[in-house]
Amino acid sequence: YCVRTAGACQFLMTQFLVDRGCFTGVYTERDVAEACNDGQLSRKPSTEGCLSCAHGRFSSGANWPKCKDCTPGKHSLEGAFLCTECQVGKFQPDEGTHTCLECSAGKYRAWTGATSCVHCEVGKYQDKRAYKLCHDCPAGKHQSQVGKIACAACNKGFFSVAAQASVCSSCAVGQVQGGSSADGYTSCDGCDAGKYQSVEAKTVCVSCEAGRYQTQDAQADCTNCAIG
Repeated sequence: YCVRTAGACQFLMTQFLVDRGCFTGVYTERDVAEACNDGQLSRKPSTEGCLSCAHGRFSSGANWPKCKDCTPGKHSLEGAFLCTECQVGKFQPDEGTHTCLECSAGKYRAWTGATSCVHCEVGKYQDKRAYKLCHDCPAGKHQSQVGKIACAACNKGFFSVAAQASVCSSCAVGQVQGGSSADGYTSCDGCDAGKYQSVEAKTVCVSCEAGRYQTQDAQADCTNCAIG
């Protein structure tokens, strides 16, 4: 601790009074030695008083000799005695900062204290900033790349029946999808009797040629008529 003796501030150490300024982390005021508060430090060994730690730094406990930088994933305002972890959806890769950054659209972070954000996985998207999760692509849409802000609708001849699809499936032989929908397609339509489709991912069915017929729906071919 520091005491006033003959107008000089002295430090009691190992039972000896040594003429010097008050040690770092302690200041004198009105001839009474006082420890610096949390979040403060003394300018130098002297009686000049304490300073608040700058933003992005902290000091914890009385007699703290200096301020320290907040570690990555944390931040602080001026005069802090602790650093605060970045909230979900935010991150901070650097040390000694006073704010956290928002995860950009197409990325997320689900826990606090993050130093980076994660790309949305395939089959998912996120169109907003600072989010803790990504959304599944709905049925009828897909997303084959990571870190995207939207899903793509399945094209004609393709469909996705479940959410979180990374690719759309082809309509099978005997089936087609040729409608018009901005939301994509969740199923395919079977060809009517008298028609067929022998190729996958097609948009229209083909009528049976002369001399051929088909009595069933969703078929890949027609049957030749019997001779006579």
